[in-house]
Amino acid sequence: SKSARTKLEQSTVIDEVWTLIDKYYLERSFHNQNWNDVRYQYESKLPIDSTTGKYNDDEAMKLSTSMVQSLGDKYSRILD
Repeated sequence: SKSARTKLEQSTVIDEVWTLIDKYYLERSFHNQNWNDVRYQYESKLPIDSTTGKYNDDEAMKLSTSMVQSLGDKYSRILD
Protein backbone atom coordinates (compact mmCIF):
# COMPACT_ATOMS: atom_id res chain seq x y z
CA SER A 1 0.00 0.00 0.00
CA LYS A 2 1.05 3.58 -0.49
CA SER A 3 1.21 4.36 3.26
CA ALA A 4 3.33 1.26 3.89
CA ARG A 5 5.64 2.31 1.08
CA THR A 6 5.92 5.81 2.56
CA LYS A 7 6.81 4.36 5.96
CA LEU A 8 9.33 2.06 4.36
CA GLU A 9 11.02 4.94 2.53
CA GLN A 10 11.16 7.11 5.64
CA SER A 11 12.17 4.52 8.24
CA THR A 12 15.86 4.92 7.55
CA VAL A 13 17.00 3.95 11.05
CA ILE A 14 15.04 0.70 11.06
CA ASP A 15 16.04 0.03 7.46
CA GLU A 16 19.71 0.63 8.18
CA VAL A 17 19.72 -1.64 11.25
CA TRP A 18 17.74 -4.34 9.43
CA THR A 19 20.11 -4.22 6.43
CA LEU A 20 23.26 -4.48 8.56
CA ILE A 21 21.89 -7.46 10.45
CA ASP A 22 20.68 -9.10 7.25
CA LYS A 23 24.14 -8.69 5.74
CA TYR A 24 26.38 -9.59 8.69
CA TYR A 25 24.43 -11.65 11.23
CA LEU A 26 25.94 -15.12 11.36
CA GLU A 27 22.97 -17.09 12.67
CA ARG A 28 20.93 -17.11 9.46
CA SER A 29 17.65 -18.31 11.00
CA PHE A 30 17.56 -14.99 12.91
CA HIS A 31 16.38 -16.75 16.09
CA ASN A 32 13.82 -18.73 14.07
CA GLN A 33 12.25 -15.60 12.61
CA ASN A 34 11.46 -14.63 9.04
CA TRP A 35 13.74 -11.58 8.94
CA ASN A 36 11.76 -9.91 6.13
CA ASP A 37 8.57 -10.21 8.17
CA VAL A 38 10.37 -8.74 11.19
CA ARG A 39 11.32 -5.70 9.15
CA TYR A 40 7.76 -5.00 8.02
CA GLN A 41 6.41 -5.71 11.49
CA TYR A 42 8.64 -3.07 13.07
CA GLU A 43 8.27 -0.55 10.26
CA SER A 44 4.49 -0.78 10.57
CA LYS A 45 4.77 0.22 14.26
CA LEU A 46 6.64 3.41 13.38
CA PRO A 47 4.28 6.38 13.77
CA ILE A 48 4.55 9.16 11.22
CA ASP A 49 3.59 12.71 12.18
CA SER A 50 0.59 13.63 10.03
CA THR A 51 1.59 17.29 9.78
CA THR A 52 5.26 16.86 8.87
CA GLY A 53 5.13 13.42 7.24
CA LYS A 54 8.27 12.45 9.16
CA TYR A 55 8.89 9.78 11.74
CA ASN A 56 10.14 10.35 15.27
CA ASP A 57 13.85 9.50 15.54
CA ASP A 58 13.60 8.48 19.21
CA GLU A 59 10.75 6.10 18.47
CA ALA A 60 12.64 4.67 15.49
CA MET A 61 15.64 3.99 17.75
CA LYS A 62 13.42 2.27 20.35
CA LEU A 63 11.86 0.10 17.67
CA SER A 64 15.27 -0.70 16.16
CA THR A 65 16.58 -1.70 19.58
CA SER A 66 13.55 -3.94 20.11
CA MET A 67 14.07 -5.50 16.68
CA VAL A 68 17.69 -6.35 17.55
CA GLN A 69 16.60 -7.76 20.91
CA SER A 70 14.17 -10.08 19.11
CA LEU A 71 17.25 -12.00 17.96
CA GLY A 72 17.69 -13.24 21.54
CA ASP A 73 21.42 -12.67 21.32
CA LYS A 74 23.22 -11.06 24.25
CA TYR A 75 26.04 -9.85 22.01
CA SER A 76 23.96 -7.95 19.44
CA ARG A 77 22.86 -4.46 20.39
CA ILE A 78 22.60 -0.91 19.17
CA LEU A 79 25.10 1.56 20.53
CA ASP A 80 24.06 5.17 20.55
